[in-house]
Amino acid sequence: PGMDTAEPRLDHPAYRSARVDALLAEVTRPLVVLHPGARIPVRRWPEAHFARIIEKMRAEYDFHLALVPDPDGYGCALAPVADQLLPQLAVDELVDILGRVELLLCNDSGPAHLAASCGRPALPIFGPTEPVWFRPWGAMQEIFVRDICPWRPCFDYCLFDQPYCMTKLMPDVVWPDIHSHIEALISAGTVTTAMRKGALVPT
Repeated sequence: PGMDTAEPRLDHPAYRSARVDALLAEVTRPLVVLHPGARIPVRRWPEAHFARIIEKMRAEYDFHLALVPDPDGYGCALAPVADQLLPQLAVDELVDILGRVELLLCNDSGPAHLAASCGRPALPIFGPTEPVWFRPWGAMQEIFVRDICPWRPCFDYCLFDQPYCMTKLMPDVVWPDIHSHIEALISAGTVTTAMRKGALVPT
């Protein structure tokens, strides 16, 4: 009971670290983090799909993109679209970073829950799992999923040679929903208006 509206919290300022301060010292624009990995490979949206979403975001928004690849290296191919590649982070350092972001773009994975617990919006791409059971908590969180495969949800046990629920979920299909949610977050004051290109930023 109450799960739909529950919003558990991490005291993310308590995780503040000198290393993360140093990593983000030069960041002056709104911080967006891209975490393209997931522990279970069938939950990983293709890197090229994430690159296309970043391209569309860059056309409308002004932000500093920090890339956090998976420990196994998945996501490193996206370094050219990022402003910063963050080195391997301890969990407490990841909490510190996610507590500072405007938003997190990711898959159905642990960082989405960490960001939500820090009170920051996550935009996770869902594939084989059931969002009702596995989505991050909170009203500001929005998941992006399509029932492309008739077997979805299959809970990480894909019947095919690739997870079509992810590989066939094209960026141009989900971009309108992502864009609408970002705009809603800005309108609600959850994300700074400085994200919008041409926005007046107080000096």
